[in-house]
Amino acid sequence: MDQNKDGLKSANPVAGLPGAVFEKAWELRWALKLTYVCLFLDSLCAFALHQNLMGFSGNMAMLWERLGTVFVGVTSFCLIVSLVIPAIARFVCIAGIYLPWQWFEGHVQYDIHHGYVTHSALREHSIRQEDEFAWKRWEAADAMRDEARTKRYQAGELIFGLGVSAVFNAWVGISNDVETLMLTLNAIIGFSGWFLVSTVMVTGLYWAWWASEGVAQIYHPTLCEELRAKEPPLFRAKAKHLDDRGHDDKNDH
Repeated sequence: MDQNKDGLKSANPVAGLPGAVFEKAWELRWALKLTYVCLFLDSLCAFALHQNLMGFSGNMAMLWERLGTVFVGVTSFCLIVSLVIPAIARFVCIAGIYLPWQWFEGHVQYDIHHGYVTHSALREHSIRQEDEFAWKRWEAADAMRDEARTKRYQAGELIFGLGVSAVFNAWVGISNDVETLMLTLNAIIGFSGWFLVSTVMVTGLYWAWWASEGVAQIYHPTLCEELRAKEPPLFRAKAKHLDDRGHDDKNDH
């Protein structure tokens, strides 16, 4: 019986597709990529076959007639998502730095928590004291911080690419007089819906590319006490006041 099931799966490669899709349905990054591909296929159908993706029936004769167009479209998609979109996204990311985001931000916390030191202080300490354990801790923490930044940037790049794909999908639909997915969505949600979608996208890009970061810090009470002891009395008193306030806040909660 198991051999028959395996034979059916190998004969029909689409058999396991629904299960694979639903297994990844809760992964946001995967869902965004699937939406990306769906918009592209809808645009390609509208341009090459003059119908939207929802009306596509898998007519192989129609595909063979436009096989060259479909191949060029797939190749263009690969180049766009791997080269063009990242280049434009990088330019937008750099240009967006000069926008007055501080008007919309709250107070960014730059205080060092009790028992914590900055990454740079830990790095300097590990080099001066030749402390291999401290160096490994800094190295691991710095690698995790860089990885988080990279993932955030890539998420913003994906969000930006989805926005570009949505605009392109609507343009293809209007140019070819085909009701693409974006035109269908426009008829459903209207102007207020697009305002909400745009707000969510800008918020996502802000979080991924332009949000201010707090001070990178790591727990190291021994080094923290050494650095506090070297501080002038005024700064030491201020640090103690902040520590006491932090402990009081924790007790209140």
